[in-house]
Amino acid sequence: MSTYKELREEFNEKVKKLRESCKHPITTGWMDYCWAPAHYSGVEIKVCSICGAIVEERETSKNKEED
Repeated sequence: MSTYKELREEFNEKVKKLRESCKHPITTGWMDYCWAPAHYSGVEIKVCSICGAIVEERETSKNKEED
C-alpha cells in the first residue's frame, strides 16, 4: 500500500517530467495571478493548458496606473 507521501512524490515527479517535455502549444488567455484567494499580485499570467506551467507573465495595466 502506498502512503500519501509516496503518492505525492510520484505525482510531483510525473508533473516535473511533463513540464520538461511540454512545448506549451495551448495556453490560456491573460488572467490575474493571486498569491492567495482574492489577493491579487498585480501580475497577469498565461498558463499552459497541457502541463499547467506559467509560461508568460506581465504587470497589469491597473498596477502601472497606480505608480
